[in-house]
Amino acid sequence: MLFALLALVQLPELRFDAPRTRLFVGQELEVRVEFVASEAFVATELLQLFPQALELPVQLEVPWSAGLDGAEVELLTDEDPREPRLALGEEIVRCRRRALDAGRSAYGLSWRVTPLRAGPLLLAAPAARYASATRFADDLVHGRVPLDRVEHRLQAEPRTLEVLALPEAGRPPTFEGAIGPITIAAELDAARARVGEALALTVELDGPGRPAARPAPRFDRLAGFHLRALRREEHGSRARFLVELVPTRPVSELPAIEYAYFDPERESYGVARAPPIALDVRVAGGGPASVPAPGPEGGLHRGGAGVAVFPALLVTLAGAALLLVAAVVLFVRLRRRRA
Repeated sequence: MLFALLALVQLPELRFDAPRTRLFVGQELEVRVEFVASEAFVATELLQLFPQALELPVQLEVPWSAGLDGAEVELLTDEDPREPRLALGEEIVRCRRRALDAGRSAYGLSWRVTPLRAGPLLLAAPAARYASATRFADDLVHGRVPLDRVEHRLQAEPRTLEVLALPEAGRPPTFEGAIGPITIAAELDAARARVGEALALTVELDGPGRPAARPAPRFDRLAGFHLRALRREEHGSRARFLVELVPTRPVSELPAIEYAYFDPERESYGVARAPPIALDVRVAGGGPASVPAPGPEGGLHRGGAGVAVFPALLVTLAGAALLLVAAVVLFVRLRRRRA
């Protein structure tokens, strides 16, 4: 009972939460701004600010919500129709409500912040605007009318993030910016193939952060294979790569696939490794074969299998050309003698 009475007189507050203030370039950080108030206050004293009625008539002002110099900022919206709506600047968005103690609730929005360069990164102070009243009168035309309407403005403390550059020491030569730790798994669709015959390889990368932020492994560097096609999918925290590979020569395995990443918790680099996969690749028809090479701009050839080239045919054509040249020379000499 005592907690309930305290909640009734407790004033709303604005919270700005950043789980950490020290991070590395490319490391994602989720920050949250919350309007905290008692459920009784929201139900009985909070007044509408705009002609459009909102379940939570509060206007948040977040200066960096639309963008930030030196960082990518993304609002993590909630599309659940059961969640209340509030105003973010001039936009109406749904927020996430979570119950607290003493009859209070927190109504919040979250953003994903990804720093792009080293140095201090200032997240300016967010603010909230709302109106309330404690005394009301019933009007036949306008209904419940506030008698002591007051507008309020709350402001949280700003946050300054310390963004560190990724270290040069220990950086693998194959590192391309992925933030981990990352795990990797690979699977081939066949255990046997012919030179020039396409194979389907599926590779999955799993780890923290958005899967869209992970570059694709360098499949074009797999010795003995030509990368014909590559498609990317995202499932939860996993990035999946559907790869079409064409063996260019007989091999007994698909080489190991390595993926370098930086682990911000350990502050060091790591390399995830999918082990080699046994694969029996042989030449079709007993002769050597070749497959299309990458295009002049480094693009991938799509469609069409490798074209077989037979040395015996080349020898036959060369011999025929020599016989033709010899016949022409003999004909010219005979004509000169008759002349």
